[in-house]
Amino acid sequence: MVQDEKNIEKETETVDANSRGVVIIATSVATETKKKGATVAQMIHRNNKILVLLGIFVFFACDGRMWHEFKNVDGEWLRNDTLRFSYYDAGEGDDCHTLCVELRSMYDYCYKDVRMQVVADSKSYDAPIVDTLSCRVYDDNGVYMGTTSGIMYQLSSQNITLPATPHDTLYVSINHIMNDTLHGISDVGVRLLHCGRHQYAGN
Repeated sequence: MVQDEKNIEKETETVDANSRGVVIIATSVATETKKKGATVAQMIHRNNKILVLLGIFVFFACDGRMWHEFKNVDGEWLRNDTLRFSYYDAGEGDDCHTLCVELRSMYDYCYKDVRMQVVADSKSYDAPIVDTLSCRVYDDNGVYMGTTSGIMYQLSSQNITLPATPHDTLYVSINHIMNDTLHGISDVGVRLLHCGRHQYAGN
């Protein structure tokens, strides 16, 4: 009888040991599965980031954009406030560039357009290039033009063509030539494109 009890205890210990082994194996498998799941999630996240960056690169390449920059004027563009921009041309084989001025305007801007003087200069130019551009804000029916995202509208002037400045810096300065301070202008920017490319449709 005592021998049987000892055999039962040994069998019980063996079953417990086997059970612990199964639990250890199951835990190990679960941990490995979790690690693989985390690795797959990380790979998907990384691949998504790569796709987003690739999409941005393709968009800019197809858009023909070389340079696009805005400066904030805090809703008031003063009469004597000249905005200055600079761009280093790494030399992409172009003979010329297309430049336009862009504005971000709020709904309370009260004039039909914005008239501006643009001065472009570079060491490779014989003399600065001076031009007057106009950015239409309202159409003849009083409807805001340009693209909008709520209360902000983005508008573009007509294009001007500039000689390329390979391996040199292009300097652009912009001031408006309206009679007083312009309220409702949030940002003023420049867009430089490869020759032959156009602004956004609708601007």
